Amino acid sequence: MRKLNILILLFLALKSYSQEIEEIRPFYLQEISAFKAYYENSTEYNSEKLNRIFKEINSLPKVNSVNSKFYKENNNLIFEIYEEKNISLKLITSNNKKLSTIYLYSKGKVEHEIPYLENKIDGVYKVFLNDGKLLFETNYKSGKRNGYRKFYTLSENRIIEGNFINGQITGKIKVIEPENNRYLLYPNNLKNGIIEYYDISSNLYCEVPFIEGNIIQGEVIDYYYQSKNKRLVRNHKMGKLDGKTEYFDEKGNSKCILNYKDGMPIGEHKEFYLTGRIYKEIFYDENGIKIGTWKTYDESGKLSGELHYVNGKINGIEKIYINGILRSTREYVDDNLNGSWKHWNSETKIIESESQMIDNKCVSIIFYFKNGKISKRFENNAKNQPIRAEYFDKNGNLFYEEKYNSDKSSEGTHKYYFYDKNEDYFLGNEDEFDKNGFKIREKNYLKNDDYEEIRYKNNGCKIKIINRNKLTTTEYYYFGKKIEIEEFKKLDK
Repeated sequence: MRKLNILILLFLALKSYSQEIEEIRPFYLQEISAFKAYYENSTEYNSEKLNRIFKEINSLPKVNSVNSKFYKENNNLIFEIYEEKNISLKLITSNNKKLSTIYLYSKGKVEHEIPYLENKIDGVYKVFLNDGKLLFETNYKSGKRNGYRKFYTLSENRIIEGNFINGQITGKIKVIEPENNRYLLYPNNLKNGIIEYYDISSNLYCEVPFIEGNIIQGEVIDYYYQSKNKRLVRNHKMGKLDGKTEYFDEKGNSKCILNYKDGMPIGEHKEFYLTGRIYKEIFYDENGIKIGTWKTYDESGKLSGELHYVNGKINGIEKIYINGILRSTREYVDDNLNGSWKHWNSETKIIESESQMIDNKCVSIIFYFKNGKISKRFENNAKNQPIRAEYFDKNGNLFYEEKYNSDKSSEGTHKYYFYDKNEDYFLGNEDEFDKNGFKIREKNYLKNDDYEEIRYKNNGCKIKIINRNKLTTTEYYYFGKKIEIEEFKKLDK
């Protein structure tokens, strides 16, 4: 029955091929934890402290000592302080004493670079990481933030930047995501407004309205890149799809309208491939319960599947198509496979197999030759244990029958036959089990009387006998690891 189970899995896989489709889902905002650091960061000093640092450093005596240096270089006055041979502070002052730059060090590496003009911070204030990478850069004028401010986030690999005027942020905050080749524009209050999504070439492709910091409210609009027309409009209410969702073609014409209520789909719904072709037609009642006939289509527009829902459960015959040709049908009762499951050859349209299902369990399966006669038939009991296997030649004659003991279905030797391209049968392999259901031997038959036989022991040892071109070799294993015969004999005692 192992072959039967594998075959059923193959049938199930008919519907699982990957497809480039677009499913309608509510929009979820991505949390950006670095926003707080952008506004209030402990590694960067505020204006008051920066001005205090300037006063304190300039009040120090500028002398050469064990821990300090004071010298002139390129018309600048330079004052340095050291701690245990590592520089901790450097002050560079112009001759006219109007321009100054203070460098604060950590373990000998620059951590803060602070520019001043006439005793007030003025210019680009920079904060560095231990590896020398830039963490913050903020423009100041006359002691206040003026101009752009950038934050190179650590864990999220983003760049956050915004613009300040007289210490107050103005305009939108830009979040650059290099790995996603895009950037986002946020309202600077971060509480409500519209988030704009752009690709790296500054093409707007999505607008997201939100309230209360992270709740989607209103129309989420996706745009076509080329025409800039609306592509998809999704109405949200308190973070859930609610109301009308509408698709548009590139010319701006409405393609279809979907309806939602409190996040639940209602009425007729359609899903599309990214190419714009129809993928699925589905139906819901006013409470969001699945009803009616659901259909799926392949990328060429041909019908690929059809099933029926009654009160949210699959009932009736499901049909599966390949290239528009019926390939398989199976019967459902309240979401469970019950009844016949048939499979046809898509080219010859001749039936290839037929299974009988009871509550999702296969109780029998029949395979057919091209002439319509039975080639193999297997039966299982209600416990999914094999009770009978029959093999036929292409003329319909039974040549091998195997009946199973329902209590010890695995005990004994079981043979498995296969068919070549001419539909002539041959013995493929056989398995042997002891009375406890433990497999003690398996033999696989190859071409030209070649074979491989494995003998199992319940102590983890096994012997593999290989016959190729009338030459026989023997290999020894212990829990899957190949070993020499001497070690095998010791382990097999």
